[in-house]
Amino acid sequence: MADPLTQARTYLAPLVTDRQRRNTHAAPEHLEAAAALLVDLWAAARHGTTLDHCGWSFHLPRAALDTITARKRHHADRARAGR
Repeated sequence: MADPLTQARTYLAPLVTDRQRRNTHAAPEHLEAAAALLVDLWAAARHGTTLDHCGWSFHLPRAALDTITARKRHHADRARAGR
């Protein structure tokens, strides 16, 4: 079995590729940050979410990527606004 970080990257890579293809904000560094967050989410989710649950492979990866890209986008917008 792959280590959790490699497994997280595997789930996230198609999401990042799709967002890049649609010209939305997703960069390679987002993949790494989202993968680290996803590993933490998986650790917390083990209290009721198993590998065969769609939340494990669909909802949690998407939530991790959304969280990372939204945070990066928010900081970039604030920097452009001079705050």
